[in-house]
Amino acid sequence: MIALGKELQNRGHQVTVINLVDSQEKIIRSSLHFFPVGEKDFPIGSTQQHLNRLGGLTGIAAFEYMITLFLAWDRVYLNELADRLRHLGVDFLLIDQTQLAPCSVADFLDLPYVNISNALILNYEIGVPPVQTSWRYHPACWSKLRNLWGISA
Repeated sequence: MIALGKELQNRGHQVTVINLVDSQEKIIRSSLHFFPVGEKDFPIGSTQQHLNRLGGLTGIAAFEYMITLFLAWDRVYLNELADRLRHLGVDFLLIDQTQLAPCSVADFLDLPYVNISNALILNYEIGVPPVQTSWRYHPACWSKLRNLWGISA
């Protein structure tokens, strides 16, 4: 996301990363603007604490903990993001595709946005094989039916 932000900045756009305060130092070092959210719920150092706890879990316990974290992040974004975006005068968003709440906020504010995939492609669409499979991409109709079956399973 930083590389994309820097390229947009090089093309004359104002780029502000809105994220948890633990990412502030890295963002500022990259010469992008930073605006924090969730300082109360996720103070400095909390990301490492959560990663340490997650690293000690396995199986269903790890999955449940990740769901708990995603829900907590969603609450922060749903409670704080709209006001921050209005304050900054944002007119377009790049949103990590694992974060659902910022998309809802963008829709609420009628702001255009693009989902960015920083890891595995999580898009569930019939043209892309589901990430949990080892299926290869193929443009044929049979492949799209297979993908649809995999998505709905």
